[in-house]
Amino acid sequence: MKLFFFRYYWLIGFILIACQEEDNKVLTPLPSFEPYSMPASGDVFDLSYIQALTKSVANWQINHPIDMPEDTDWARSTFMLGVVSAYRVTQNKDYLTYVHNWAEQNQWGLSNHSHPANNLLCAKAYLELTELRKNAINTQFIEKEIQRIRKANIPGREEWHWCDAFFMAPPTIVHFHKLLDTDNNYSQFYTMWWDAHDHLYSPQDSLYYRDERFIGSRTFWLRGNGWVLAGIAKILEQLSPEEQEYTRLSKVFTEMAVKFRNMQNEEGLWHPSVLNSHKHLLSEASGSALITYALAWGVNNSVLNKQAFDECIRHAWLGITSKIYDSGKVGWVQPRGEKPMNIRADDFQEYGAGSVLLAADEIYQYIDNE
Repeated sequence: MKLFFFRYYWLIGFILIACQEEDNKVLTPLPSFEPYSMPASGDVFDLSYIQALTKSVANWQINHPIDMPEDTDWARSTFMLGVVSAYRVTQNKDYLTYVHNWAEQNQWGLSNHSHPANNLLCAKAYLELTELRKNAINTQFIEKEIQRIRKANIPGREEWHWCDAFFMAPPTIVHFHKLLDTDNNYSQFYTMWWDAHDHLYSPQDSLYYRDERFIGSRTFWLRGNGWVLAGIAKILEQLSPEEQEYTRLSKVFTEMAVKFRNMQNEEGLWHPSVLNSHKHLLSEASGSALITYALAWGVNNSVLNKQAFDECIRHAWLGITSKIYDSGKVGWVQPRGEKPMNIRADDFQEYGAGSVLLAADEIYQYIDNE
């Protein structure tokens, strides 16, 4: 019945979109939000503090958009996932409306990046939105891309040849399968995932190389590994513990989690180069927030032992809050890139804010469960 409901409205959406002229599409700015300053003081583990922080970060970034190659670019899509998380923390439906308007403005389409996996991240925001609002969405673009991947049958190490891809595409594909396409077999995509894993994962380090250029270098990029760990969490939340892939993925997830717990610095965060902290001395916010999100999710969902990770998670959240300006701006975010880089206090990006909002969502649940 659920599948029929979505398919029915998909047809309506297709008809409406078919009547629009793509060449004449004009993107209008989405409405701004009232600025909301960070709390002047307080317990960072208090639920009301986390709600205030969430509003501050979300509203500041909404009001300070960054020019993007496309409105559905992976960087903005990461932020939109964070805005969905902001709703979960605050229960402010204006955040869901904001994401819905963004999706409508882009006709529920995908991006057109040279790395195809990046094209699917916006669809993850669409799926999380529709699951919360119980509204149908136009899925024709998601289905078309999934069918392209099926027919191309390219090995995972080629289709998803850089570790960022573990966050960009597989969670969207699995979510679509579980929510709207349960009749079809998706084993091909897990085969691809494990092929990419075998290519980039260093078992002795419990970390992923960014891409084949770095294999054997012992250079492990923080944000790249943050994408992987957060991506595994996003897949696991769609699976039941009884499924074979849940067991296999949980093992990798736990190995990485232990590694990051052991590599945590005095701030509670991590450096741009995970194993070579002396090369980049400042802690980096976006990768650290992705790790914090994943670790808290792991405990919240009984993948990780709370007693073993409680101190690490609390220390990480405390460190994350230190990277947020009073205005709500998230600083210390490494710019777009593909390897560890030096950062500055005033560096910010939409994916940085999005990553912090993902972490805030899981930390809120973490504290609320106590």
